Amino acid sequence: MVVGPLLPLMMLVALPVVLIALLLARALGAERTGLHRGALAARWVGLLLGMVVMMLVIVAAASGRSADAGSLAALGPAAGGIVLLLAIAAGELTLPAPQVAVRRASLRRRTLGTLLPRAAAVLVALTLAVLALVALTGLLLAADGSTFAIEAPPSGDDLGHGVAYGPFPGGDYTVTIAAGMLILVLVAGGALALILRRRPSDDAHDLLLRRRSATSVAGAVVLAAAACTVPVALALLRPLLLVRGEYAITAGMQAGTWIAASGIVVGLLALPLGLAMVMVPEVLARSGPRARASAATVAVEGVAG
Repeated sequence: MVVGPLLPLMMLVALPVVLIALLLARALGAERTGLHRGALAARWVGLLLGMVVMMLVIVAAASGRSADAGSLAALGPAAGGIVLLLAIAAGELTLPAPQVAVRRASLRRRTLGTLLPRAAAVLVALTLAVLALVALTGLLLAADGSTFAIEAPPSGDDLGHGVAYGPFPGGDYTVTIAAGMLILVLVAGGALALILRRRPSDDAHDLLLRRRSATSVAGAVVLAAAACTVPVALALLRPLLLVRGEYAITAGMQAGTWIAASGIVVGLLALPLGLAMVMVPEVLARSGPRARASAATVAVEGVAG
């Protein structure tokens, strides 16, 4: 199995990058996480549990003797991302209720557009698109669901020969990855809905807190997609490099080589970005959305306590 062992290896490789990214985020002006204490604790717990669940899925798949072990291991990042998303949603419920007799609320209607920073949405779309492109490339180049094969044409007395590599991220992997990412996106949508509709907190910048939580949700999706993209792209790139020099390289294989290499680069860059979005969302969500007109507020009588 190729994908299973590569995932924990890539997590170890990415750990120094992640630490450097967090240090840089602090140095660039993120003096605080911008999160409520309970929400921050939930993120740490979710991050640790998510990594444990991801590794357990990989180990369980690797210990099996099924031919689909590699594709099942590809579910690890999605499973870990779902655990992290659930933790972020749980942390949102720890925000204390208002303790004042009179509180103010904006008359501006909250929507997903005001909740999710544009940069966070772009990063989610980019990482999912790159993962989809890498998986689709493997699907097109695979001889079957999990094998890459190439043949040399006959020449003189040589009747021709060929070689096959597997497991290869073909159709079996593509279906598994697509299913895992679809569930992940649905859970992320549920978390965003919870953030959008939860009760107001006692923080004067409640909308900004919601935007930071939404940024963390987007970061969890970026993390999971990147953690899946890097090993799958490596599994795609390896056989394409091994056959160079001995076999004729088609235009599709040449394109696949560049796509796989680009997927590795994007995935490695997205890992620290996703983690920063989860743990230090203030990096992207520093202020509330710009109002087109002056924000109107209304005072609402309430009961303290």
